[in-house]
Amino acid sequence: MTGLKDEVDILVGIAQIIAIFVGGSWAYFNFVRGRTLHPRAELNINVDVLPSDNPTLLRVTITIRNTGLAVVRFESDAQICRLFAVSRRHPAETASMDWGERLATIPILNDHRWVEAQETINDEHLIAIPESKDGIPYRAYKVIAFVTAQKRPLRRSTIGWTAVAVGSLEPILRPGGE
Repeated sequence: MTGLKDEVDILVGIAQIIAIFVGGSWAYFNFVRGRTLHPRAELNINVDVLPSDNPTLLRVTITIRNTGLAVVRFESDAQICRLFAVSRRHPAETASMDWGERLATIPILNDHRWVEAQETINDEHLIAIPESKDGIPYRAYKVIAFVTAQKRPLRRSTIGWTAVAVGSLEPILRPGGE
C-alpha cells in the first residue's frame, strides 16, 4: 500500500510542476509578451475656426481615450499643443507647405495627471492667431498636440502620442460669389 501511495505522491508532484510551468508560461505570454498592461491610448484633435473679426480664433478640442487595461500616467509638462500658420504669400500649388515658425505653444490636459483604463478625457482651448509680421494674412493653420506617458520602471523608452489638424483660413466662397 505504501508503494501505491508513493507513486500517487510522485504523480501529484509531477502534475503540480506541470501546472506551475503552464501557469507561468501563460502569465509570461499574456502580460509580458502580449503587453496586456502596456499603455495604449488614442489622441484626437479637432479644430474649429470661430467667426471673429480680429484676431482669428481657433477652438481646439483635444481628446485622449485610454484604450488599454492599464492606467496611463502623463509626464509632467509633456502635454503641449503647438500652432503653426502659413501666409498667403506661400504658393498654394506646392505639395508641401513650409509652416515656418511656431506661433503659439500652450499646455494641455493640465487638470489631469492620468487617464484610467477605458476612460476618455477632453480638453478645450481657445487660441488667437496673431497678426503676421509682414501684414499678409494667413492662408492655413496646423495644430499639433503631443502627449507623453510617464516612463515605466525598467523601460528605456517613453511612450507618446501625436495628433495633427490642418485647415484653411481662407474665406469659403459659395457658388455665385456669395
